[in-house]
Amino acid sequence: MSVQSIIIKIFRGRLQLLATLSKKRAGNEAFRIFCTPYFRMAYKESEVKGSERLSFKFGSANTIGYRWNRGDRKKLLIVHGFRSASANFLHFTAPLIQKGYEIVAFDAPAHGLSEGKRLNAIEYKDFITALHDHYGPFGAFLAHSFGGLAVSMNLAELSENTNIKTVLVAPAANSRQLIEFFLKKCVSGMRRYVTTFTPIFIASAVKILNGSPLQGVLMLSMVLFSGYTIQVILLLL
Repeated sequence: MSVQSIIIKIFRGRLQLLATLSKKRAGNEAFRIFCTPYFRMAYKESEVKGSERLSFKFGSANTIGYRWNRGDRKKLLIVHGFRSASANFLHFTAPLIQKGYEIVAFDAPAHGLSEGKRLNAIEYKDFITALHDHYGPFGAFLAHSFGGLAVSMNLAELSENTNIKTVLVAPAANSRQLIEFFLKKCVSGMRRYVTTFTPIFIASAVKILNGSPLQGVLMLSMVLFSGYTIQVILLLL
């Protein structure tokens, strides 16, 4: 049995116990688990070659980022996915520099080398907005998975976004499907609780996300790739 399977069983037992006491507490706890990256990507800062190390305070968390080619004519922000880190995108920096981009990439709160315990989509969107205000404005975004969702939400709120180039690699475009997959994993074997447990989970999510439903917020066209096709991405940027 894998470590992941053991952890899922522990969470399932915990949620089942909470559900017998209070379905509301179980729903809130499920959402907390959903937003927690229990497995972080580990890397050494020495692996990030030729960059300027950045530190940015977001809320109570100190986040770590990097900048390449400072002062060039165009600015691009790299946004990683859930349980990932900026170091996953190092192979993009050299060709993007050749195209004349100043590149900024941060480990999101609760990811990589940044502080924090959990992260939801609204918080990630707000983090991108803060980076845009402090290190931007960015004329281009390269985002993957959960980062694609957050970038799309950010762009939808920008008053001037028509000229911003955006590449989303396998974005998390179907938030309902993600939630249903999570519930299937954690609520399996708890059939008598599902009818009330699931709505409470969704209600908890909407409440914590400041009343903004995730489904339907993606207003931009999604670009889906089967893998990291650098040549195609460079053509789009």
